[in-house]
Amino acid sequence: MVSERVSRALVVYEQCVADGYKPPGEGKRGESAVSEAAKRLAREFKVSVDAARDYVKRAVANAGAGVCVVEADNQPLDPDPKDMGFRQRAIRAERLLKTTQEELSHALRIREEAFGLAPVEAAGWRAVASSPSGRSETPVLFTSDFQVGEVIREEDTRGYNAYNLDIFRKRYRRLIEATIGIVKRHHGDADHIVYLRGGDSISGSIHPELADTDEVAPPMQCVVLLQEEIAGIKSLADAFGHVTVISIPGNHDRIGVKPRAKTYSDHSYETLIQFALEAAFKDDPRVTFITDKSGDVLFQIHNTKFLLTHGDRIGTGGGDGFAGPSLPIVRGAKKVHAAYAREGFNVDYVLGGHYHTPVFTDGVLFNGCLPGYSEYARARMRVAPSPPSQTLFFVHEEHGITAVRRIYVNGRHGPDKDQPGSRAPVNVTRPQRKRKK
Repeated sequence: MVSERVSRALVVYEQCVADGYKPPGEGKRGESAVSEAAKRLAREFKVSVDAARDYVKRAVANAGAGVCVVEADNQPLDPDPKDMGFRQRAIRAERLLKTTQEELSHALRIREEAFGLAPVEAAGWRAVASSPSGRSETPVLFTSDFQVGEVIREEDTRGYNAYNLDIFRKRYRRLIEATIGIVKRHHGDADHIVYLRGGDSISGSIHPELADTDEVAPPMQCVVLLQEEIAGIKSLADAFGHVTVISIPGNHDRIGVKPRAKTYSDHSYETLIQFALEAAFKDDPRVTFITDKSGDVLFQIHNTKFLLTHGDRIGTGGGDGFAGPSLPIVRGAKKVHAAYAREGFNVDYVLGGHYHTPVFTDGVLFNGCLPGYSEYARARMRVAPSPPSQTLFFVHEEHGITAVRRIYVNGRHGPDKDQPGSRAPVNVTRPQRKRKK
């Protein structure tokens, strides 16, 4: 009986939306579709309005965020209550498929017409081009969490760290220079490098305090980022001959306040950044690009299989007591391993960022960040200070990952040397009293 009433409640709720009443959160309570549906159902079921409202709320919750409106030109619903739930799910699935196809077609038109690029390939394993000279080891520069535009004030971190557009430029250029130097001096050079872009490349002003304090708005954040990354990728191509760029979005790149599950990539500044980067190197055969509409990328270097995901969708929270983010990272990565295995993709390593914490263990490699120690890390998380860093690792054709190097982009552990002066803790001493004779 209850399930029948919940199914009926969904039908009445959707009819109320079609009649012009507002969905939850978009109007006053008395004007909402939930309230109007509750009034109608109270008369139909001969129950109180509060009891009817409970049926409506349960129906909307079961249906999820994708509740549709039944339009007048739809075929009439079967009056049998047992069939209503199935009928509604079928209508929602059909509408969702149509909407997704339209948005995908629109994104592809932008990619082809505005940027002159070929369509994105279907999801699956992407084989990264092998070394032209047959080298057995490939360097991989893992970048993520630049959060360009964010401002970290020195006084808010007690002199330990600061971050702004100028510091971003200096740190990014050090990263590229250090990568080229390490590969050439310590790993016998290379003729191919993989450049991973792991999301959160801009701050995005996604929270009120970021919107208040970001140095520039998101569109200008994209411009600054593109200036540096185009120059950085070109430097890598000049140094090594070929660069494979693999990109995914993050949560800071999103357009809108709330995180999305549906059309994750389409509602992200990162998608436009990817298109612009590809367009910049469209006529340069030394640079190739890989991305994926799902927001994750599966790729293979030699015989090792990787999944690149940002880290905001691995199914775990941000911290775990004194262990900090390390345990949630490992636990979430294992969940991702299992989820992809069920889909038929056995991954050797899950690569991610998001947590701003470098972690390398069995089957898991997570990246640091470029901003470094922030007000949030200090005052809200109370985690140990960690210098801004990114990751350079090497993949061997037989042994997989053979070396992992953390590149510290401010040059030393401790207060940022880019700042004019780091403040030492105030030394308060008690004045000595004169002894009485």
